[in-house]
Amino acid sequence: MNSLTYRACKKLAERENMTETQKNELLTSMDLFVLTKRITQDEYKELCTLMETQAKA
Repeated sequence: MNSLTYRACKKLAERENMTETQKNELLTSMDLFVLTKRITQDEYKELCTLMETQAKA
């Protein structure tokens, strides 16, 4: 089961039309979450991939 932190980040990462500032803020938060073990490395990679996919859409 994924953590609440992961699910919240995923919901934000799935948003369309995010500004560069919003993307950078989310990435900064995700960096901190992975460092403090609030999300796993695999979850972090998945979220980054999701954000890249959304940016191309």
